[in-house]
Amino acid sequence: MKKAILAVVSACLMTVPMAFAQTRTRNSTTEAQHKRGANMEMRVEHRVNYLSTVLSLSNEQHQKAMTIFSDAAKANSPVFANLRTARKNLSTAVKSNEPASTIKELSNTIGNEAGQLVANEATAREQFYQILNPEQRTKLSQLRSERWGHYGMGARGAMGF
Repeated sequence: MKKAILAVVSACLMTVPMAFAQTRTRNSTTEAQHKRGANMEMRVEHRVNYLSTVLSLSNEQHQKAMTIFSDAAKANSPVFANLRTARKNLSTAVKSNEPASTIKELSNTIGNEAGQLVANEATAREQFYQILNPEQRTKLSQLRSERWGHYGMGARGAMGF
């Protein structure tokens, strides 16, 4: 009996590490892109749902807002990819003691890409503002001043709702 139990325990102890050592067969880059896309859609939906609630958007306004902010998020997707690449290149250039001109060029690229993000967001906010009625515009202004008034520009004060 003791030998049988000892044999079963030994077999379990040898097979458990193999079960945990299984490798993933999916492409991690594809998974990361899928997650970013899903997260982007969730963020847009959350943002529009919040705005719909606090501003009492109509169904038509809600749909237009979803389109506006989804389009902006899609426009920003390649910009974020460019930023990731540019930041990685800058880090590599600094670590490998590249000339100052290369570091400046890479830094300017990062600045241009960040500027594109701000422009895309500002365009989306402008389009959203145009679909609001005067009462909703007033309410949005009040929300922004209440939310960010104590902190100046704050983390998102320059960019959004």
